[in-house]
Amino acid sequence: MSFDGIFLHHLVKEFSPLLNGKLNRISEIGDLDFIFEIRAFGKNYKLLTCFSSDFARIHLASRVYESSQAPKAFTMFLRKHIEGYKLTNIKTIGCDRIIEFEFTGFNDFQDICKKYLICEVMGRYSNLILTDGTYKILDSLKHDGAGEFNRIILPNAIYSYPLQNKINPYSLNFEEINNIIAS
Repeated sequence: MSFDGIFLHHLVKEFSPLLNGKLNRISEIGDLDFIFEIRAFGKNYKLLTCFSSDFARIHLASRVYESSQAPKAFTMFLRKHIEGYKLTNIKTIGCDRIIEFEFTGFNDFQDICKKYLICEVMGRYSNLILTDGTYKILDSLKHDGAGEFNRIILPNAIYSYPLQNKINPYSLNFEEINNIIAS
């Protein structure tokens, strides 16, 4: 089954039990696969993310996965920046295949800060990007100088969503839908 914007829109609704949960652990179970363990309302959840070009996906998992004994630098970077943070919001961007997780927590100086974990589930262009509260990219799983979407995905660049000319059916009212169908 392919992931499209409408499917992800409904999938995000299934992630609602994760809201206000604490990110306890980030595990790497493959080169491009991660498990985010979130504890919310007395229950542990495992959010599986895979960013391979063949089968990019994101979903809740119940199976026990064996994590890597020597995690890569990106996994350690994610642990440093968002482990222990609280998941405060989950949303899809338009009707595209992008999910944005908003985390709130305390930095090294005990100041409250927001960070965004942006999951782009777009086949071979799939990526996992961590930004600060101003959408400045802290790091990403896959770096891209000026790729297919004319965006720069490098540390210290400002994150921008891919340009889209698609109609978001969730932002239209009944009359607008009828006008589109009639034309």
